Amino acid sequence: MTKSFWKTQKPYRDMKVEEVIRGKSINECNADATGAAAIEKAKTLLGERNKWKIQIARTMVKRAILGCV
Repeated sequence: MTKSFWKTQKPYRDMKVEEVIRGKSINECNADATGAAAIEKAKTLLGERNKWKIQIARTMVKRAILGCV
């Protein structure tokens, strides 16, 4: 990767997703709701070739939250 590629990459922070979990206890239900909120606006590529990646993203968010316990 070129140096300029890394300069353009910035963390993405979704405030709506943060609001779903803020102030709540960390449990399976709240983690799942946060994962669902994280993929709410996700769209697949033409022909749904990457539909499986959206589910993986939801699961990753859920596991990251549950890993904070």
